[in-house]
Amino acid sequence: MPPVRSKEGSSRGARAATLQASWSSSPREHSGGGKSLPVLALKGLSPVADDRRAELGPRHQSARSSQIAVKNAQNHSFTTTVLHICRRVVFLSHFRRAGSFTSSMFCGCESMRAHIFGDSHGNYLFARTENTVLHCIPGRTMHRVGRDGAADMLRQIQPEPDDVIIFVFGEVDVRCHMLRIATSKGLSLQAEADDLATRYITALTEAINYFPHRPKICVMGIVPPIDPLVPNPILPNVGTLAERLVAWFLLDKALAARAHQAGYTFVAIPRSYHSRDGSLKRRYSDGHAHIAKDCTEAAVRAVEKSLGISLGFRPLPIWRNMLRAATRQLAILNKDYAVLWTLGEANVDG
Repeated sequence: MPPVRSKEGSSRGARAATLQASWSSSPREHSGGGKSLPVLALKGLSPVADDRRAELGPRHQSARSSQIAVKNAQNHSFTTTVLHICRRVVFLSHFRRAGSFTSSMFCGCESMRAHIFGDSHGNYLFARTENTVLHCIPGRTMHRVGRDGAADMLRQIQPEPDDVIIFVFGEVDVRCHMLRIATSKGLSLQAEADDLATRYITALTEAINYFPHRPKICVMGIVPPIDPLVPNPILPNVGTLAERLVAWFLLDKALAARAHQAGYTFVAIPRSYHSRDGSLKRRYSDGHAHIAKDCTEAAVRAVEKSLGISLGFRPLPIWRNMLRAATRQLAILNKDYAVLWTLGEANVDG
């Protein structure tokens, strides 16, 4: 015997069936084509939508795939950021990575290379980048480049039109030579800084003019001085920290002015690395003179933003970054120079 259905249930099922039939068959206005199409066609489930996609061809499908990839990347970055906020673990790098990832997907940076010329600071600042080629000589000074020229240094490369050349010099001059040379010449620090920056930028320009096409040039600011826990016997500090801070400030400003006059991009060391007196924060250093290799993200991002390129920076995992920061802080409290040096010099990948 078939089940008996109540009048209320029958009327409710009839109304649902009527509503479903009217909704699926009623036309809706399509904003793009200006024609009345069924709802199913708008969702791409009808032959009309399939025919239209076939007419547009593979180029439209490729563009659509690219848009979907960007959207997925944005959704993933947004979800990751929300999770970190909920866990109260938020770093500025999380927001920067999301923007740099989506902006570099279609910027054509795959063939670009950045050639880094400088002293040991070039090796440290760009140690965690993939789109760079390092040509750095520890101990090389800005004074030597201005005196001997940069032709021999740049002769080892043949840059492509999209390549970038980044110069990182000056910290050794501030640490070891400026105060001594200014005193021996009877000049003020301002005069010595202006002369050194002028000779340096002039030597770079003369060497760059030999290239068949002029690449994009970036001049990095000078890493601020610091009092090391253990003096360096090979390149010792000359003068007090206050005197070296004055020399650094004057040379950095002179370098920025000469670089802008020559049409080069000048990228200063971000303020996040500076303590209140202007010196390098010890917790971002290797305890000697450099910005630690695992603390260079802010400097690299500043270069990327100024030049509009991606250098392929490889950030450490969050847990490893926090562990190294805690270990570094303990080493500072214990004045353990060996641990600071090891943490700052080691290029650890996680």
